[in-house]
Amino acid sequence: MKRTLQALAVVVLIAPLVAEAAKPSVVPLKARVFGTVVDEQDTITYFHDNGVTGCPDAPSTLYSALIPDAIAEVIPEWNLTGWTSTAGITAGIYNNGSYCASSSACLRAEFNSGDKTLSIDTRTTAGPLRKFTLDLTDAWDLLGDHAIVNVPAVGSTVVTPGLFEVLGSSALTSMGICSSRACLEAREYPAKFWFLDSAGATWRVDWTHMRVLRVATNKWYFKANDCDGSQVAGLSKLEGSRTKPREVNQGYFLVPFFISVER
Repeated sequence: MKRTLQALAVVVLIAPLVAEAAKPSVVPLKARVFGTVVDEQDTITYFHDNGVTGCPDAPSTLYSALIPDAIAEVIPEWNLTGWTSTAGITAGIYNNGSYCASSSACLRAEFNSGDKTLSIDTRTTAGPLRKFTLDLTDAWDLLGDHAIVNVPAVGSTVVTPGLFEVLGSSALTSMGICSSRACLEAREYPAKFWFLDSAGATWRVDWTHMRVLRVATNKWYFKANDCDGSQVAGLSKLEGSRTKPREVNQGYFLVPFFISVER
């Protein structure tokens, strides 16, 4: 009996440790949201109907439509081995654990869910509230493949805090580092951006695919642009139940972006 109680005590002590070890990892990140998309990946593949991933006529430079706010603006330099050095690209800094509203409510920039998801969340920041600028001026007709006029109910330019996520199917920390400008090691995943309007309604922007390039051991680039059609994004208003909302499509827009993160 005594031996049985001792065995049970060992199980009780070990079980919480096992449960703790099983928690998905969270990797804090230093993130930059760029005002310009620069792309020199020149892979030719067959992921999509147009047969192009990356920029076959690299380099390509394009405005971003998911723009940083004016806080902590910096001028980094695009400068990877084998690619053209481009100075003067502006970006906003969105580092994990900054702009805290409380000890448990800060800006969040991290790999989570087993390192499969990139999350950049500014909704609980303070001092001041960190935001994104979402440019919805370039409406797009999927059927006719041309620009149209469509001003969504939320407005053509939205300045808002929000949650941006890239949803991978495998760990981003296990990706191969780009071995050439073609970067055959790149992956394609969907991305989403959630935000509230002034009335408290929830909206979501959906990119069906965008590219992830691991450009160094501790650095990743996330891109959507015109080179592979990944800049086309759908806008939805979420109505009704918070757990099972009704998605009301508000049209499609060209929303290119360029985000980098460092571990």
